[in-house]
Amino acid sequence: LGIHSFEGSKDNNIVSFAHFIAAVFRDENGSPEERYKSFEFAKLPPEELAEGNSGNFHTYCLYGLVSPDGYHWKSLKTPLVRHFCDTQNVGAWDPLLKKYVGYFRDHQNGRAISRSETEDFNSWPHPQPILVPGPEDGADDDYYSNCYTTYPGNPSLRLLFPAIYHQSSDRVDVRLALSNEGRAFSWVSHKPIIELGASGQFDSGSIYASPDLIRRSDGKLALPYVGSSSTHNEAFFIGFYKSYPSDSRFGWAVWEDGRLAGIEA
Repeated sequence: LGIHSFEGSKDNNIVSFAHFIAAVFRDENGSPEERYKSFEFAKLPPEELAEGNSGNFHTYCLYGLVSPDGYHWKSLKTPLVRHFCDTQNVGAWDPLLKKYVGYFRDHQNGRAISRSETEDFNSWPHPQPILVPGPEDGADDDYYSNCYTTYPGNPSLRLLFPAIYHQSSDRVDVRLALSNEGRAFSWVSHKPIIELGASGQFDSGSIYASPDLIRRSDGKLALPYVGSSSTHNEAFFIGFYKSYPSDSRFGWAVWEDGRLAGIEA
């Protein structure tokens, strides 16, 4: 693409140096100059930092990122979400609500999922928790990411494919929750909708799903995910020990149309 210089060369496909921690979405409701949008995780402006308050939860926020084509990005100057949303945040334009919706990382005595909605992408109310680990979960379960998407061709069926972090095993798999209005979600099951691969497979340690759920040309449904043979904490160790063995790849989870989940007699 030749947009950004890296190590003295523009012979690369880098589109941004921003710290996304978010999904990109195409905004059919927005202006052509801001057709693509996302969120950038960064520190609050210095003038908004409380004196003597250096804790992460009070110093970070989400800024907006906008682009006309998905390649050339600019960061909005005013924080959109003054909250510590440090993993996969997903925004979208909801054509039925006629609002922007955002699904964010939250912390409620453990990692959780929060939500906000607005008519103006430049102004967001404080996110409210919608899914928090409860008595039906394991005592060590965290809701790590959310993977908000809609069913292809049916925007009234909103879906979440959260990555569930099981701290005792240090592994991460994916569940399914659904909603018909986008504000209250129910679990289809507490069992994984995308199971970890067998030992030795690239996705045997952790799986993180990403928007969007699509319908392929053969009629089947597919959802992209990143899988790793490393468990959650092993992935962090890789950053310190470069020789640590790991296999990470992108994959597709594939279902028959209308058969994301069901009851087997």
